Amino acid sequence: MTSRKALVDLLLQSGLTAEEEVQQLASITPPAGSTWTIEVLNSGKVDEHRLAAGLGELFKMPLVAVEAGKIDRSVQQLLPARFVFKYQVLPIEATETSVKLATYDPFNSVGRRFATQQLPGRTIEWVITPRAT
Repeated sequence: MTSRKALVDLLLQSGLTAEEEVQQLASITPPAGSTWTIEVLNSGKVDEHRLAAGLGELFKMPLVAVEAGKIDRSVQQLLPARFVFKYQVLPIEATETSVKLATYDPFNSVGRRFATQQLPGRTIEWVITPRAT
C-alpha cells in the first residue's frame, strides 16, 4: 500500500502547488473499475509526464517513451487487444523467456496480475510510460 505522504509528494512533483488540490487528489477513492492514477490524470490538474516519472520512481519502474508504430507486430499480439485496451498494458519487447510490458498505471493491480497469468513461463519487466506522448 502506498502511503498518503508518498501520494502527496508525487502530486507536488507532478506540478500541483495548491495545498487544497493536493490533499483532494491524494485522498481520491476511485470508483469501481477505476484507479487512483486514472482519476488523477482525468482531473487535468497534473503534468502527465511528470506524474509518470514520479510513478516510475515510486514503483521502481523505468520510464520509457513508447512508439507503438515501432513495436514488432508479433510482440503486440502477445496479449489480446481487448486485454491491452481494458487494462492499459502494452507488450513492447519480448524474448523467448521474457516480456517487457508498459503501463501508465502501476496502481492497476488487476491488470498486472492478469498480464502475468496471460504470459505463463515468461519473466515480466514492467516499465512506465505517460498516457499521452
